[in-house]
Amino acid sequence: ILQSCSLFKHVPYNKSLLIENDITIQSKNDQELLITKSEIHDIIKQKPNKKIMGIFPFHLWVYNISKPHKNNWINNYLREIGEKPVILSSNLIEKSTSQIKSYFDNNGYFTSNVTSNISYKKKYAYVDYNIQSGKLYLINNIKYPQKATPEIYNLIISNLDDSEIQEGDIFTYSSLNDERIRLANLLQNNGYYRISKEALYIKADSTDNKLVNIEFFFKNKTEKNIYNTFH
Repeated sequence: ILQSCSLFKHVPYNKSLLIENDITIQSKNDQELLITKSEIHDIIKQKPNKKIMGIFPFHLWVYNISKPHKNNWINNYLREIGEKPVILSSNLIEKSTSQIKSYFDNNGYFTSNVTSNISYKKKYAYVDYNIQSGKLYLINNIKYPQKATPEIYNLIISNLDDSEIQEGDIFTYSSLNDERIRLANLLQNNGYYRISKEALYIKADSTDNKLVNIEFFFKNKTEKNIYNTFH
C-alpha cells in the first residue's frame, strides 16, 4: 500500500511534508512545571497529518489516491474524506514559537525562552520546540486603592474573601485582569454604576527574587473625583 501511492504526491517539488512536532521543556532548578506538553501542542499552529496508531498517515494516503486534475465524483470523494498534506510553513512555526512564549508569560514564567529548529530528511520535515521555562514569579503583596474615600476603600477591603488573587499566588496577567473585573463589578453593584475595569490601573513591580508587588489605583487623578462623579 505504501509503495502504491507516494506520500509526496501532492507536495510541491521545493517543499517538505511536516512529519513531527517535538517539544522539550527544561524547568529552572528542576522546579515543578505547571504547564504540560499537551497544552503546548494545542498552541502550535501547524500539526502533522493524523496517523493511525501513531504510525501510518491513513487520511493523507486516501487523499493521495486521488488524481490532482480529475474532478469526477470518485476523486472528489477521496479528497473529501482524505486529508491534504501538511506542507511545512516557516511563518506558522514563528507564530507558534511566539505564542508559546506568550503562554508561558501569561502563566508566570516571564523569563522563559522559546526556540524552534527544523531538521530535514529527504522531503520530511521535523520541528523541535525547545523551551526553557525560567523561574515562576509569585505575588509578594497586594495594595488596594488606599487613597480612596473611606466608603470605597472599606467596601473593597470588606470583600477580599472573594478576591481572585492572594499573596503567594503565581503572578499571571489573567488573574490580575480577573481581579480588576471583580473590583469593577463590586463597585457597580454598590452604586458606582459607571465605573468599569478601565477606571482601574494596576502597578506591578518585581524584585530580584522573582516576587511581584501589586498596587491597584483609579485611573482618574483622585479617587475623590470618582466618588463625587459616579456615586
